[in-house]
Amino acid sequence: MLALATYHLSTLLLLGLLAAAALIDMRSHRIPNWLSLGGTLLALGLSVALLGVGREGLLTGLAGFAVGLAVFLPFYLMGGMGAGDVKFMAMAGTFIGPYHALLAAGLSLGMGSLMGLAILLYRRGMPLMAQRYLSSFQCLVVTGKWSYVPPSTSEPAAQRFPYAAAISLGTLATLWWSGTLAQFTDLARALLLW
Repeated sequence: MLALATYHLSTLLLLGLLAAAALIDMRSHRIPNWLSLGGTLLALGLSVALLGVGREGLLTGLAGFAVGLAVFLPFYLMGGMGAGDVKFMAMAGTFIGPYHALLAAGLSLGMGSLMGLAILLYRRGMPLMAQRYLSSFQCLVVTGKWSYVPPSTSEPAAQRFPYAAAISLGTLATLWWSGTLAQFTDLARALLLW
């Protein structure tokens, strides 16, 4: 069950937060704390109001938060993503619950990987990346130890990109896969035809 996302109001709010974060991140390469924290508190408040404090309400929201945080936190600690990305994934998890937060996080990481590769192709950074990994592989063959060669700061592989778009796409894919978007679009269609 998608916890809070099964309610149309929360789906609409989550969609708005996903769009806002992606747009803000594309413009400023930051996800504001007010958006992630505000969204998290909003989701928790709606969880309690609509589903109660028990297993289906507050606890599911908190578990979704914890899963989103736990999946992305290691990437932040290794320097691979910003703290705003971690907080934003945790916020999305608060809306959709723990099981779907795990799916959304996985899909978001996949989307981010595809976006990163697309950016490397666009900026012609693939040959440099291939050369670095070939050097690492040669080191492994010669010494028996893997040695990562980080990109120089001028390489496209070292440039940051707005990860909120990947998180938004992964969360949207989860909402679509769960049928939540179909229910929401059916309601929207009915309201428009009314």
